[in-house]
Amino acid sequence: MSRFPELCVRPVSIHDAGALQDFFAELASQASRSWPAHPTVPAHARHLCTCDDTVASCEIACLGPELVGCAVVGWQFREKTLARLRLAGAPPDPAADALVSLHVADAWQGMGLAHLLVQRAAVLARQRRRTRLVLAGGLPADAPNLIGLYEALGFRTVGRDPAGARTVEMVLDLDAQAPGQAHHPPPPREPRHRPVGIR
Repeated sequence: MSRFPELCVRPVSIHDAGALQDFFAELASQASRSWPAHPTVPAHARHLCTCDDTVASCEIACLGPELVGCAVVGWQFREKTLARLRLAGAPPDPAADALVSLHVADAWQGMGLAHLLVQRAAVLARQRRRTRLVLAGGLPADAPNLIGLYEALGFRTVGRDPAGARTVEMVLDLDAQAPGQAHHPPPPREPRHRPVGIR
């Protein structure tokens, strides 16, 4: 974390619910393009801050008072998710796999925060003896830049939505390599706009 000396990555608490809700609200348009089936929306922020850790773990990244990213690791697969992955030719093993979603604030994208978040998600998964991270909701097949980002984080494509191949399913094998180390992260750059502090 030397590139971000003030970065703190920690589990969420109930006190973070408002800030996490605001964070997701600011990502809403980006998230709807990137994760069309992803459940992480502002209405779920409080749930993530209070849910039993047998269901999911959520860690947030803060630079000073600014919430700049989060990683959500899900420990349970809903039947709908299992069915979608089976149809795509990528049946998960709920005993060995975990779901993961990564979110970085728009102003802080391209600075390597996703690499740090995926590494933290991998630590959480390994602590529960999980060997693979499955990208929650998959990615749109017509978003090569987004797919390339996850490939740079170490993910690989394991299947596609059979109904027109609209969604690409990706996984990260935790035993294959250190997560986030497939390629070197891009050099840091200045934020696109002045960050807004947590309210």
